[in-house]
Amino acid sequence: MKSFTSTPSSKLVNLELPEKAHKRDWDMRQFDGAVGVGKGKFGLVYHAKRYGKGVAVKVISKSFLTDEQSLKMLQREVDIQYDLKHEHIVQMHGFFHDMRYVYLVLDYASGGEFYRYLRALPSPVLEEGVVKTYIRQIASALAHMHTHHIVHRDLKPENIFIQTAVLDGLPHKLVLGDFGSAVNVAEGMRFTICGTPEYLAPEVIVSAGHDCAVDAWGLGILIYELFVGR
Repeated sequence: MKSFTSTPSSKLVNLELPEKAHKRDWDMRQFDGAVGVGKGKFGLVYHAKRYGKGVAVKVISKSFLTDEQSLKMLQREVDIQYDLKHEHIVQMHGFFHDMRYVYLVLDYASGGEFYRYLRALPSPVLEEGVVKTYIRQIASALAHMHTHHIVHRDLKPENIFIQTAVLDGLPHKLVLGDFGSAVNVAEGMRFTICGTPEYLAPEVIVSAGHDCAVDAWGLGILIYELFVGR
């Protein structure tokens, strides 16, 4: 990944990310065979191998972190996702950075984005037993998060990934990822309007204050999508 060699940047930020997740002895020279697999709001996602193990590396340019809001979102994402350990949640293994980029190292979901899988199906309507299997997995992830007062706030197929290869035409295991909108509500409700419009709970839209219940609303929308196909 020669394009990520450290070089001086005119847009440096005071990067204050959670120290618990900072891997100071990591750098991109330890990651081999990087291939682009996705694009996010603030950067690119690569599949690479570190000492033979496949991982996903989310590369964020520091030029996107020059305002307080963007930096706060990244701080919160790292702080929350690094601590979440669950079989149906994408695990963050840590982060490191150089003069130009921040690198988030996560589990690699070999089956790709759940949304793309659904769009490629011959029929957009899934069988009841299949829907139950998928929802059971995501509900398990949400239950674990809510135990720790964490709300995802952007539950949708684009933020769900297929962890293992597709077996018999069906994803074997789903994992919840992309915690850019996640927040801790242990100290009370939140009032920020965030998420994807089609999936927003009523209390979010009217700024009435929201908590873990908004994820239940998002899960309901997801169930409807899988049954109806839109």
